[in-house]
Parts: sequence; structure tokens; C-alpha cells
Amino acid sequence: MAPRSDDAPPPVVLIHGIGMSHRYFVRLHREFARTRDVHSIDLPGFGRFGRPREPFDQERMAGALADVLDRLDV
Repeated sequence: MAPRSDDAPPPVVLIHGIGMSHRYFVRLHREFARTRDVHSIDLPGFGRFGRPREPFDQERMAGALADVLDRLDV
């Protein structure tokens, strides 16, 4: 991802709720993508991710999301 300039709009991160996946946001993602960087993220156990082998509580879910955002430099 290219570095943002100071006048670039902030990126948008779309995160689904329970029982959904990134596909829920396809139209919204396209709309935001017209003017800014946008990332639609599937949480572990949803979308293309298989079910975690161990319980994935909210703390682990938040840590996984933080790792992804760090890798995306968001």
C-alpha cells in the first residue's frame, strides 16, 4: 500500500458482525473505494476462515484484528 499523503481521506476498515462475512459489505466497500483505501476483514471462524481449533474469545479476536491492521499499516 502506498503511503498516505496528509490530504488523503482516512482509510476505512469494515468488520462484519456475528453470522456474516466480508461479503455483506461488497456494495459499501465499492462505494468507499472510489475515494479512499478500504479493507473488508473476515474475523477468524467467519467467511473464508475455518473454525478455530481453540475457543476464540473477544480478547483473542481483538488481538487477531490488531495484527491484521498492523500488517496492513492501517
